Amino acid sequence: MSVAKFEDHCWKDIVTPDILETYKPYHRETYIGQRPALLAIDLYNLVYEGGPKQPHELVKDHKSSCGIYAYEAIKPTQELFALARSLKIPIFYTT
Repeated sequence: MSVAKFEDHCWKDIVTPDILETYKPYHRETYIGQRPALLAIDLYNLVYEGGPKQPHELVKDHKSSCGIYAYEAIKPTQELFALARSLKIPIFYTT
């Protein structure tokens, strides 16, 4: 018996079998359709406030900061957007 990709994800050690059973009706194959788009959710400047430190060091003065995690995401995010633009994939921004 093969394991569905949903069941074999990073959360497999914390999601109980009964929860997986609850979500079983929603299981479907995923794919990229004929008209893909990039959906950018919650990309805002406040996540960079305080610099590339651990978030727990910044929370007192910069409640919305993601610290080092935001800084580590800059290059991959830029690369993703550049690829989407080069392929003329539409980009939608939302919060």
